[in-house]
Amino acid sequence: VLPCGHVFGSGCWERYERDRMRGPGRVIICPLAGCGFELGYKRCPHRVEPRAPRVDLKNLPLTIPEGGKVPDTCLCCRLAQGK
Repeated sequence: VLPCGHVFGSGCWERYERDRMRGPGRVIICPLAGCGFELGYKRCPHRVEPRAPRVDLKNLPLTIPEGGKVPDTCLCCRLAQGK
């Protein structure tokens, strides 16, 4: 599940991500036509990783259409900054 709310199977996503990382720019965006959501944080160089629900969908964070937000930096960078 991407933050934009679109859902992809793990095999399809892994192929898409691998192919995108070979191309110019190496920016990962939601592959659904017209979405354009970039899977990157605004203030750190790391990528936003899709969430893979294993068992309990209630533990997934809210998607952006549901009112969720992507933080400006990843957890590792927030911890390194002491925030």
